[in-house]
Amino acid sequence: MIEIRPAGDTGWLVSVGGPDRPDHATVRRVRMLKARVDRAAVPGVSETHLGYRSLLVSYDPVAVNPGSVRTAIARIAEGVESGPPPQRIAGRTRVRRFPLCVCPECALDRGFIGATLGMAWDEFVRRYCGHGYEVWFMGFQPGFPFLGLLPEGLDLPRHETPRTFVPAGSVGIGGFQTGIYAESSPGGWRVLGRTNVRLFDPGRKKPALLAPGDGVAFDPTEDHRALFR
Repeated sequence: MIEIRPAGDTGWLVSVGGPDRPDHATVRRVRMLKARVDRAAVPGVSETHLGYRSLLVSYDPVAVNPGSVRTAIARIAEGVESGPPPQRIAGRTRVRRFPLCVCPECALDRGFIGATLGMAWDEFVRRYCGHGYEVWFMGFQPGFPFLGLLPEGLDLPRHETPRTFVPAGSVGIGGFQTGIYAESSPGGWRVLGRTNVRLFDPGRKKPALLAPGDGVAFDPTEDHRALFR
């Protein structure tokens, strides 16, 4: 069921029904909805932002009647939930392979992860890196990809008190989510390793290396010196 409710006085939040734990089908439905709204060029709409189960549609309340925006969105959303689950966006089927250093220096929560999940570190790395991920959406900081699906049984609680500094390239898990810190920043996710790939560079034609729909896979290593020399 599609639900549309106000998001302040300049936006509508469009929610798409789905399971408690987000899955590819739900996220892709939201992505399909975004593509339809963007193509429609609804008068007054300025931006659209992806979430796991929702799309935020921002508009100019001075330039347009909010009710007319809602009506247009509701019309566009018809069939998004009831239709067949969308596949990956055409042209976004590439898979980028990133080196992932899982040495003790990079895997800041290595001991916690093993103890919490009750598995040997090598087994955790094998399961995490043996799984392919899809960029579901971007957020938190420029270039930061939220990746899914996390393999079953690898969910981890966030830090009760976030670290004041997490190095750029750190790969972490927060609850059912996994992602990569594009820039150094404070952060509360459990860090399992670090990549040397630069995910965001303002000097590039496309500053963000990844975009929703891209595939990501990790190649584990413990050769810290080779990656970060």
